[in-house]
Amino acid sequence: MSIYDLSNRHPDDLMRRLRATTAEIGGDDAVAEIDALEKRLQRYSHLPGVLKGLAKLDFSAALCDAAAYVVRGSTMQKLVDDTLFGAWAVFVLAARSDASVIDEIEAGVSGDYVAARVRELRNGTKKAVDRRAAEPQVTAEAAPAASGNELAGPASVGKVKAWLRDHPDADPRILAPKPKQKAAMVAAAIRALAQLGTPAAFEVIKQYATDKPTDPMLEELKRAWHGFDEREFAAAMFRPSEALGHLDLGIVTKLDGIDAVDGLRSLRVVIDDNKSGQTDLTPLRDCSTLTSLDVQFNEPVGPANVDWLRPLSGLRSLRLAGPMDGVDLTVLREINVQSLSISLVGCDGSILLEVPQLKELTLVGASARHDPGPAVAAHPGLTQVVLDLVERGVAVSVYSFDSWSSEVLAEAETAGMHLTGRSGLTTIDAARQSRRSERAGPVG
Repeated sequence: MSIYDLSNRHPDDLMRRLRATTAEIGGDDAVAEIDALEKRLQRYSHLPGVLKGLAKLDFSAALCDAAAYVVRGSTMQKLVDDTLFGAWAVFVLAARSDASVIDEIEAGVSGDYVAARVRELRNGTKKAVDRRAAEPQVTAEAAPAASGNELAGPASVGKVKAWLRDHPDADPRILAPKPKQKAAMVAAAIRALAQLGTPAAFEVIKQYATDKPTDPMLEELKRAWHGFDEREFAAAMFRPSEALGHLDLGIVTKLDGIDAVDGLRSLRVVIDDNKSGQTDLTPLRDCSTLTSLDVQFNEPVGPANVDWLRPLSGLRSLRLAGPMDGVDLTVLREINVQSLSISLVGCDGSILLEVPQLKELTLVGASARHDPGPAVAAHPGLTQVVLDLVERGVAVSVYSFDSWSSEVLAEAETAGMHLTGRSGLTTIDAARQSRRSERAGPVG
């Protein structure tokens, strides 16, 4: 497990996510394909065999579209680290939906073997696409109409390009929401409308706005976001949950216009830049209504800076999950967060003593025991920082996967502090020490 993902304390279940997304798009029939795929994967003994074997098979558009959404909504290197054969099998499916995902895989996965496997993936994808193209196809005109005499829109995102080519003058209203519309057609309609990119197309996209988008729909909305006026699009299409004002965007590459979202009180984003350059987080400066912010950095290096936090005077809960070495964290002195979650692997944590309103801290101090790469020890002074914080009344939580946690927990127990464990997380507070002082009565 990555030390940078503080919210997931178990390896990602790739097939579970694929099943859920496939069910949204294609229903039970498409999900049944995954059972057959998992059985087939058990037959292979090496990765080239996986790629060669799956290249000979055909899969439903729903399953391939679902795979593309799962891949693009994930850290690709983590998928491979968690389940090598499973990840590359899903890559095969995703490439059938959109061949451009292969370039993203090539950029997002490292290793000496990757170049050869990517070549095999490209060749296998081309053969599969050519094979499918040679089969008799049902034209859009011959397909059942959506309602009355209206022309049906594309059935999946993989068919959007061809549909637009065959219907260059189609009225965008054809792509408006329809009763009992499947998730695959919703995603395809949004992509088609985004590629049209006209004001009329945007008026139709706005009809899809909801505070409960499916994963495929959310991915298409993020894809479409920067093709329109960004503030106008964000205001119309991103709706926080009514109860909490929370919006979870997952992996993002741009955030321009995010401040236009009405009622935004809580936001989660994932930055997974890989080799494509750093995502600009300065638009967050203008999100003045935020009280809770969760930013996860999955790339090898953390943010260039966190100065964009400075104007967020209403922020009370902050999570910065990712490498913070070399990042100037003095801005933490100026904000009023009461709950902070942060990774300080190998870093000096003395700045934590200067966070004025801090009441709860969740901290990673060293690399995980089974994390790839050289082990990184906690900063020598970090344990004392934690003990000082607890003495001040701050409840500090550490993870069991953190190789430094045994040291700080032992010191805390020796100091008479209270330890409470739950789900791989142990919280240190001064409750026991306080109760002892109360029992002892006044001094003097």
